[in-house]
Amino acid sequence: MNIVIYNNMFKIITILVLLLFMDSFAIAQNFLLDKNQSGSFLAGQIAKSDNKFSKALSIGYTIDGRIDLSLSASHVNGPHIGTHLIVNPMVSFIIIKQNHIPLSLSVYSEYQTKKYTRTDAIKDQTWAVGSGLYHKWLIGKTFSINPGIYFHRSFTNRSLDTYKEHLNSNGFGLQTSFLIKNFQVTPKVSHFREETVFSIEIGVIFFGAKSIESLN
Repeated sequence: MNIVIYNNMFKIITILVLLLFMDSFAIAQNFLLDKNQSGSFLAGQIAKSDNKFSKALSIGYTIDGRIDLSLSASHVNGPHIGTHLIVNPMVSFIIIKQNHIPLSLSVYSEYQTKKYTRTDAIKDQTWAVGSGLYHKWLIGKTFSINPGIYFHRSFTNRSLDTYKEHLNSNGFGLQTSFLIKNFQVTPKVSHFREETVFSIEIGVIFFGAKSIESLN
């Protein structure tokens, strides 16, 4: 009985802590799908930090609950960075799918290019690799809570005429996805280059049929 109470308290505390922390604009949803389940998804995201406000739209497809292929487009503006558009393709793969162990482990890679609305002279491109850990708590047949944490390493090249700059940075984030049937809501927080970004993402998943595993 004490173990059950402890586990329930741990889950409640974990959820409350993760909800306090609401950037990559790429969106992955493979950790929300069951093993061997495929489906497409559409999601929108708004994000806010001290220096910028952004809006993003993502589309993607999940294969067998493991591989995500997605494309995001974002509009970002701020008093110091100017207005720019971001195109952000990403691929994500779940190495370990939650089953006998209570976690899913994913790795991902993404590419990001920025286009400033006031000038074409600035070239800004980023490539990043990262990893995430997720846990899925089923609450009934149509509702689940999915907290996660992720880390990434980014490599950015910027240039303006003859000036060139290369930056390597580390980032991390916390999130909790609420999946109700095929609708998901995900508040999250990320920290990147000494900036904390709060965001919320809302999306819909169009589930496909589960593939049939070989009896062998």
